[in-house]
Amino acid sequence: MDSIEEHHQEMYRTRMHHDKADKHYNHHLKKTMRHASSRPSPGSVYPMLKKMVAEELITKLEDGRYELTDTGRETVYELFGHNYRPSSSDRGDLAIESALIEMDNYLSYLEDIKNEKLIPHKKRIKSLNDRIKVIMESLNDEK
Repeated sequence: MDSIEEHHQEMYRTRMHHDKADKHYNHHLKKTMRHASSRPSPGSVYPMLKKMVAEELITKLEDGRYELTDTGRETVYELFGHNYRPSSSDRGDLAIESALIEMDNYLSYLEDIKNEKLIPHKKRIKSLNDRIKVIMESLNDEK
């Protein structure tokens, strides 16, 4: 768990350092940082994986991929609680859940922005809305 906490704290410190002057950004960051995802630098991925294997949070599979251990699942649930369902072991389900969490976080950010700042982006917002409607309609067709 130390490796996960260490990475999370470093991400938070880095983002706070770069954007201290932007109060709106900092408010949004503080609100969503606990659940936001970010891409680590390539040089930090393998050392992080090595630490997580040593801490028995993950195991390395023969094909080179990694898998959460029971301890790892418990740790992820401890850290991210409502954003993670340990009973779902399907990577596809977890990827979908992760994408939906990110979308939710971005929507929270957009909801906090004044309308006049969003108006120049109205066409793109409508396009995104239309795409979500198509997904919803396809789900309704699956009943």
